[in-house]
Amino acid sequence: MHINVHFGIGLIFASVTHYFIQLNFFTFSFIVLCGFISDFDIIFKKYAKDHNHRMLITHSIYISLIIIIIGLILNEIWVLMGGIAYFCHILIDLIDWGTNFFYNKKMFGLRILLSPEERVDLSHIINDKENRQFFFVQRYYSSKLMIFLEIIIGISMFIALFVFAINYWYFLFGYIFFFAFHFSEYIGLKNRKVGKKTRIPLIKH
Repeated sequence: MHINVHFGIGLIFASVTHYFIQLNFFTFSFIVLCGFISDFDIIFKKYAKDHNHRMLITHSIYISLIIIIIGLILNEIWVLMGGIAYFCHILIDLIDWGTNFFYNKKMFGLRILLSPEERVDLSHIINDKENRQFFFVQRYYSSKLMIFLEIIIGISMFIALFVFAINYWYFLFGYIFFFAFHFSEYIGLKNRKVGKKTRIPLIKH
């Protein structure tokens, strides 16, 4: 899912944890960061199969397991919660496009935004440089399930932040920034396609 969703999930975990153990700025930020940091592996997508950053080890289960184990060894709840937030990122990414969950060079997950044929072979999309980006953005925003999850997670984040960690209210701006980034990307691509016949079939959920 989009990075604002992962930021929101990290913020939920950080806020609830803060209610129980009073996190400082560093430990609160660590949990939030663990919720979305793996999406910055897109910087290294050129090293991934088909230039898909979700094929990198950062989108497998192993990084989160390492953080969780470190948290258990150190007996530090904030580290443990960071690992869980990271794991939830990988878990929720299984819904839309899937991830290289077991780092075995295979995409895994529900992958509901793809047709059965596309789950087997996406080469015609990957090689279509003109429509590739629009394909992923259009499929995402045409899915009622994706929109529903965005709304539910956004509302849950807002409630958790202002009920459990009001002193960290300014983290809300991080969510707004990432949401604005993705939505402006969608509007920009959509406007570029005005008057053009798209070859992208939609999948409704």
